Amino acid sequence: MKILAIPFTVDLSYRHGIAPSWWQLFKALNEVGTEVIVTPYAGRCIETLWWKSYENPCWSQIAIIRFASRRFFKPSSSTLHSQRLGTTVLKAIIQPKWREHLERIFAKERDISAVLMLGVPINQFSGIPNFITKEFGVPTFFVEGDMPVALPSYQKSHIMSLNYYLGADLGEYDGFITNSKGAINSLKSLGAKRIHVMYYGADIELFTPLRMKKDIDIFFYGGGTGEREDWTNYLITRPSTELSQISFFVGGPPNTYKTSLGRAKMVGEISYSRFKYYCCRSKVNLNITRRHHAYVYASSTARLFELAAMGCCIVSNPLAGMQEWFNEGREILVAHNAEEAIELYRWLIGSPKDRKNIGENARSRVIRDHAYKERARELLSFITIV
Repeated sequence: MKILAIPFTVDLSYRHGIAPSWWQLFKALNEVGTEVIVTPYAGRCIETLWWKSYENPCWSQIAIIRFASRRFFKPSSSTLHSQRLGTTVLKAIIQPKWREHLERIFAKERDISAVLMLGVPINQFSGIPNFITKEFGVPTFFVEGDMPVALPSYQKSHIMSLNYYLGADLGEYDGFITNSKGAINSLKSLGAKRIHVMYYGADIELFTPLRMKKDIDIFFYGGGTGEREDWTNYLITRPSTELSQISFFVGGPPNTYKTSLGRAKMVGEISYSRFKYYCCRSKVNLNITRRHHAYVYASSTARLFELAAMGCCIVSNPLAGMQEWFNEGREILVAHNAEEAIELYRWLIGSPKDRKNIGENARSRVIRDHAYKERARELLSFITIV
């Protein structure tokens, strides 16, 4: 089987949070016998051992738009008219190039079985799925990894950060694949015909335990405190203030942390290649999920599965639907307030054997149920029944 994949980006220099997960999925598809061709919406395409690449046809245009949005525009509320105008302008720039680009790819790759669009601005590609079906007779599927926050009802839109679902027709796609079970009804209301829930996972060969000295007590890495202020306060700020004998380290862009972190030490941004070293150096790793992902049932995020695959002992904020992925108490621990967090930290820091058992249980669960090779087979089963 041959799949053409159009992700938002595979360029890790974009610091786009979902890109590493697309890498893992494409690698897994290759490893289960699927030929993968990748051509991205943004950034340069990367040639790898696991996929063949075609360059982004709108690289320069998207780069200019991205630069302008960061340099000259600040987030502000915008009218529905402004949103529609912005989408119309971008479609006029992007669509002609993409149609020509797809024609060239299909002329060279005559046996493509399916097209996957992964997290691209869906309303900028309106009409493209019908074009693919009419011209090439190939089914098209949309893979969304940022539900529920990608939905219009969750967007805090502004002129240069468009609501990508505004005016989109999800019914154009032969199937819609989402990371969130709780988003299904909203997707149906937007016209999605066939919906499949595919949770995040982890590449168990990439995210593997490393034997390292555990010189960090508590570690968290994330893109700031936005929409997780309360959980950051009771999982980091208050405990780090009260537990002076325990070290807390926090990674991520410093300007995105808008609240006090108590005694926690900021270590700044960490490269993808160094992320697992910090995790494996830490006795306890925190999973602090943003509000909407936590409240909407079974809205999976990548970090939880990556930490578990590395055999980390994880303490998390409460997540609706956690039981879909892990057994609380055996494979992951949950703190509902600062008092519970402090009690857990005191126990875990003094109990290396218990930490090790919890981490090993979590990794075993990922190997059994959440490895990306299993996700790849799951995806192939869905797209081949069309």
